[in-house]
Amino acid sequence: MLQYSRCSRKRATSNRDSIMKKPNLFDQFPSSTKSHWIDRVNRDLKGRSPDDLNFQLAPELEISPFHHIEDITEKIDIPTRFCSEIFLGYHLNVTDEFTDNQLITEQLAGGVNYLSISFGNLQSLDFQKLFKGVFLSMIQLHLEVTKHNTLIDSFLKFAANQKKSGQDIRFWITCEEEAQGFHKVSLINPLKENSIYLILGQILYQGNHILESVEIPEQVILRLPFGHDYLLNICQVRAARLLWANLCDLHNTTTCVPLIIEGHASPSIPQKDHYANMIALSQVGVSMITAGSDVIFLPPSDANTVNEGTEFSRRISRNIYHLLQLECHMGIVHDPTAGSYFFDKTASEIASQTWHSFSKNITNA
Repeated sequence: MLQYSRCSRKRATSNRDSIMKKPNLFDQFPSSTKSHWIDRVNRDLKGRSPDDLNFQLAPELEISPFHHIEDITEKIDIPTRFCSEIFLGYHLNVTDEFTDNQLITEQLAGGVNYLSISFGNLQSLDFQKLFKGVFLSMIQLHLEVTKHNTLIDSFLKFAANQKKSGQDIRFWITCEEEAQGFHKVSLINPLKENSIYLILGQILYQGNHILESVEIPEQVILRLPFGHDYLLNICQVRAARLLWANLCDLHNTTTCVPLIIEGHASPSIPQKDHYANMIALSQVGVSMITAGSDVIFLPPSDANTVNEGTEFSRRISRNIYHLLQLECHMGIVHDPTAGSYFFDKTASEIASQTWHSFSKNITNA
């Protein structure tokens, strides 16, 4: 064991005391009011008005680039993402068990851990063939059907048999014809509109229909489209979570029903040049994680020319997630934009306008 001299101990104690007495870094800077800040901006602009720097975040939304704590008139408590980790999703429209099994195994081997499967109007399916070689207990399944039919019963029987063999499948089943899904999970799927207000309005109307049902679901999945605009994507998610919390309060739910957000890159993202699409999808992926999505879906960069994209483009899309999640560690912080005056104020304004329109229409109805 190392022995320290009395002098060394005294010096260490002195250093520790000086560190403990060290003032907070931010105490060295005087606080500044917004008016003082604007005066400095006016001097820097040399006669130009600060309003000249305003920009359109959306066709109906003009934003100032200057935001201050004085703009936040009340505390904004926005719920964070529900899942402890951010899942990488893959959506598949089932047509053929053999071909689709190859796609599924390729995606799972590449790191996908959330499968969203749509069965359309299929009445029967061989789930043994579809999930051959797949360890279903290691992923999350979201199954979508248009109506309750024999296909659902067939899957439930398949899941029961898998459980007996030691694979406990984690799955959700949502049905288009019913507000209430299976395993007490419902789906909100707004149409892909150009206006953020129309998207959020659809979320409120569909969510209101779900919460008016006799049995309130334990979880709600929100399928949210993400476009080109990085800032707008983040504001959209924060506004959606604010509105959902208000809707749960309106229906006097004992707690806010967990909202699981699936972030889907909008079909408008893939253009003709799939190399440019790779860069665009990287930006969209960053905005999905920064906004607090629970699951992110990034289509292949050439999905507009090849239905499911090429094997190379599918791998690149998965690698965007892996770089952001595993190398940049972006998913560690649950709500990285919390405390941003810009995002808090803008999301609050968007949510307030959407809620006002919704309340007005509900009252008139």
